Amino acid sequence: MEQFFEYLGTVENQKIVMAAYHLEGEANQWWQWLRRTLQGEGQVISWEKFQEELWARFGPSSCEDFDEAL
Repeated sequence: MEQFFEYLGTVENQKIVMAAYHLEGEANQWWQWLRRTLQGEGQVISWEKFQEELWARFGPSSCEDFDEAL
């Protein structure tokens, strides 16, 4: 995504909107819940916060062995 945003010259406040637009299924449901929750708590959702939460929810688990997968 970072390369895509750099290529397009995407401004910081549009990154979440563009990324969220492409979420589907469980990821979209997760995003709708997270956005409502954080906004309800009065938190500003930065691109960094979005990435952190996305990786925490959907990133690889610490027990995955990528060498074994190869």
